[in-house]
Amino acid sequence: MEVLSSVFKDIIKEAVVLSKTSDKIATVINEQNVYQIGETKILPFIDKMIDALILPGSGINGMEHLRALLDKAKAGASCLLLLEHYSNMDMPVFSYLLRKEPGGVEAANAVVAIAGMKLNEENPTVAVFTGAYTRLVIYPSRSLHHLPPEEASAETARYSAINHAAMRKLNEIKKQGKLILVFPSGTRYRPWDPSTKKGVREIDSYIKSFDYMCLIAINGELLHVRQGDMLDDLVSRNIVRFTVDPIVSCAEFRASARAKAENAGIEDKKQAVVDAIMARLDEIHRKVETEAVTDGLKATAIIAMSQDNSPMSQDNAPMSQDNDPMSQDNDPKYHHDPPYRLNGVRQGIIAKVVADEPEVVTKVLRCAFDASLMNISKE
Repeated sequence: MEVLSSVFKDIIKEAVVLSKTSDKIATVINEQNVYQIGETKILPFIDKMIDALILPGSGINGMEHLRALLDKAKAGASCLLLLEHYSNMDMPVFSYLLRKEPGGVEAANAVVAIAGMKLNEENPTVAVFTGAYTRLVIYPSRSLHHLPPEEASAETARYSAINHAAMRKLNEIKKQGKLILVFPSGTRYRPWDPSTKKGVREIDSYIKSFDYMCLIAINGELLHVRQGDMLDDLVSRNIVRFTVDPIVSCAEFRASARAKAENAGIEDKKQAVVDAIMARLDEIHRKVETEAVTDGLKATAIIAMSQDNSPMSQDNAPMSQDNDPMSQDNDPKYHHDPPYRLNGVRQGIIAKVVADEPEVVTKVLRCAFDASLMNISKE
């Protein structure tokens, strides 16, 4: 895999040049500019990068739930979208796929993402791409941790001013037909740090103050997080599926989670509510992964039986080498990734498929063996 900034160097440079003509992209946040309307002129550059990476089979499961949630928002209800978070491409890819769905452009235009201010302030180039989407910028409390004493007082005052302004704006817009998008983990998941998968306690306040919500799991990644900023992350081709859970009443979900916590003797009810959110997201995610493994095994059987029609053949490769921005090194893995494969499939889930669907596994092995015999006979 290659680094984002090298694979898409020319696209990034063009977007940065264009951004200099925009007054919508702020690189310093204060209480006057916490609500930032997306700069749509940047969208084509991001879409072009996604076009180069995303594989057929990507899309949104449960789009009907999003449409129904948007209808509630347009009728005056406050509505939340709570998403898993794996990379800084999550929001761009969600918007990209949403705009390809029937009625999806209206929904995409209604989304307002809650975003940490470091996306605006830490790297001007990252700020350009963040600025393509409408956001309500907050100052995350974890950013105050480990500040030197001489900075703590001033930053605490800034933290308070920015977040009070953001909450006032949130209360204003949440009844105006918007879908407020929040990542309940508060940060991207980092495989080397399990704590990044835990929900942030403050999310309970959002759930308490909203009417309805949809939980959305993400399977498949185009951008793989590393130490450093977004431009240091690694890109790969992949299928990406967003799975939208049915609409839930925030009050009912919260009451149920608190009751379960009470029965279990858990004191921190707020964290219990957020833990319930994260558990449901993980449940959706694992279900999709299990289905992907099953479909992958079945697809492998089909490929083995008919190699001439294989989606992994050179003629049917998802992207030719001539127009592939990732083909500098002529790495064959970029031209033969099967379009049913999702990254990050856990060994335990594979074991479950082997146990639950032995006939599929047997068919795959038999077809692979037959294909090997055919190749030997040809030689």
